Amino acid sequence: CWVCLGFVLRLATMFRTRKDRLIFLINNYDLVLRILMERVRDSTFEVDRFKEELSARSKDYVDETLHVYFGGMMKFVIDAENGRDIDSDSRQLGLAKTFASTWKMSLEEINKEILPSFPNLTTGASLLQLAFSQLIDYYHRFQKALLAPNKAQLPNIHVIMIEIKKYKTNY
Repeated sequence: CWVCLGFVLRLATMFRTRKDRLIFLINNYDLVLRILMERVRDSTFEVDRFKEELSARSKDYVDETLHVYFGGMMKFVIDAENGRDIDSDSRQLGLAKTFASTWKMSLEEINKEILPSFPNLTTGASLLQLAFSQLIDYYHRFQKALLAPNKAQLPNIHVIMIEIKKYKTNY
């Protein structure tokens, strides 16, 4: 099924933005995978390959989506973990205040963005949960990297998790 993968990749180049290309790829990999799974009972090389591609593109899409809303925090975390200079108190304070004032609205926007992009409701719901799980991971790492006085600006992680649960779907 290399031909299928190549064809789908070639078609994806029609889209201007990386995010639109990822949405196209995820939707098509998901569709092909569901058809293969209906026809083939055992795991095959083709099924495994489409699962790998779907998983990889899903992670890319989640990172791309989160970056729009939380890019500053994500860059700060990566810089901190790679030993880059993050000791600027004003930078930390600015990121903490920005996060505290925008996180709730950002969750709503992410929900509005992800679910309509995927006709398979299960796929959309799993991508939304993957995005929120990734956000919680980054947030936890963000808290660890901040200086103590700047942490006081942030909401408790449990408050964020309670808000995220409001977006859990039952598909």
